[in-house]
Amino acid sequence: PKVEVVSTLECPKCNLKRVRDFKRGDYVFKSDEPCTRCDGMMVINRIHRKKTEKDIAKQKKADEETGDV
Repeated sequence: PKVEVVSTLECPKCNLKRVRDFKRGDYVFKSDEPCTRCDGMMVINRIHRKKTEKDIAKQKKADEETGDV
């Protein structure tokens, strides 16, 4: 199965967060693109697999079983 990977970007000046599709060449702490809110540069702070409905349901079930609801 194909896995969707996303990059999470954050602006260090105003803390704006944005999630976009992973691009070849992305890496954590890379200064990537200008912030849309201020004049800062967005920095990649996380690269991860996109959560599916199945993942969300599995996490909810696990939380219910452990009482973390």
